[in-house]
Amino acid sequence: MICLGCGIVFCDYDNLSWRPFINCWINQKPKEYHEPLTSLTNKYLKPIIQFKQQNCKELIPIAELNGVRSFAHLFDSLATKENGVDPADEDNFSRLTELWFLFTTIWSVCASVDEDSRRKIDAFIRELEGTIPNKDSVYEYYVDAKQRAWLAWEDKLRSGWKLNPEIPFYKIIVPTVDTIRYKYLVSALIKQGHPCLLCGPVGTGKTSVAHAVMSELDARDYSNLIINMSAQTSSNIVQEIIEARVEKRVKGVYVPIGGKKLLNFMDDFNMPAKDQYGSQPPLELLRLWLDFGFWYDRKNQSVKYIKVSIFVFMIRFSKFLFRICYY
Repeated sequence: MICLGCGIVFCDYDNLSWRPFINCWINQKPKEYHEPLTSLTNKYLKPIIQFKQQNCKELIPIAELNGVRSFAHLFDSLATKENGVDPADEDNFSRLTELWFLFTTIWSVCASVDEDSRRKIDAFIRELEGTIPNKDSVYEYYVDAKQRAWLAWEDKLRSGWKLNPEIPFYKIIVPTVDTIRYKYLVSALIKQGHPCLLCGPVGTGKTSVAHAVMSELDARDYSNLIINMSAQTSSNIVQEIIEARVEKRVKGVYVPIGGKKLLNFMDDFNMPAKDQYGSQPPLELLRLWLDFGFWYDRKNQSVKYIKVSIFVFMIRFSKFLFRICYY
């Protein structure tokens, strides 16, 4: 639809879908990636998205384009030369690209569904790809770059774990498959500067996973900021806390103090009270930053760009499951 009177061009998402985004993402990569990524999109991403829409339910509903965008972020974070995806290695490039493509599809587009839907997706993906071991679901395996194969997350658990008596009781974390895989995914996203959202009820380890990831980051490159949100948390408070940890670089541009990357952990992200219009002002402020990279000065309404900041959010919901979503 074109409105010539006011110069607005409106494109309905139903007419375009997620294809323009993925085509643009592929075209921004080196030419060696174009053909394999286009082929893998048709082989995996397209049918999996269609199957999910028709047969699955989500615990945390996400927009279709958000799932595809999350896939692109996760693929960029994991499909690296360090993980074996190197166009110069002609013997293994195609195989590892396919493995990481499917792995990141599972943990992006398919990450938000409920337990019953995970079983459906498991059966459907096995029809598309027959090399994944049959012992457990596809969610129980990761890509091993050295062996160029699927290995169980269980293999990453340290054998013979022992309790350190010097650690306070409230800090004791017994490693499990869940803590291992969610730490793996969150760490990969943070190192590439992508925010993520941890979802689940009380007692499933969301905060513990976030703190474990933060503790393992290099203190020379990252500084941490933890904000525990409540019903009384306002957008003014959130903005003041974050701005206290940044300094002015040039006009309108602010960066973390000390030249580091600022990792912001927002605990209980869903807690701020709603206003009379049903929105949650602190969340709207952060969404403005996620979409555009800036917010406004409270005094003179000038634009303030906040650079090199990464956000990890944690929210609760009632069902006893732990999920990870991305932006």
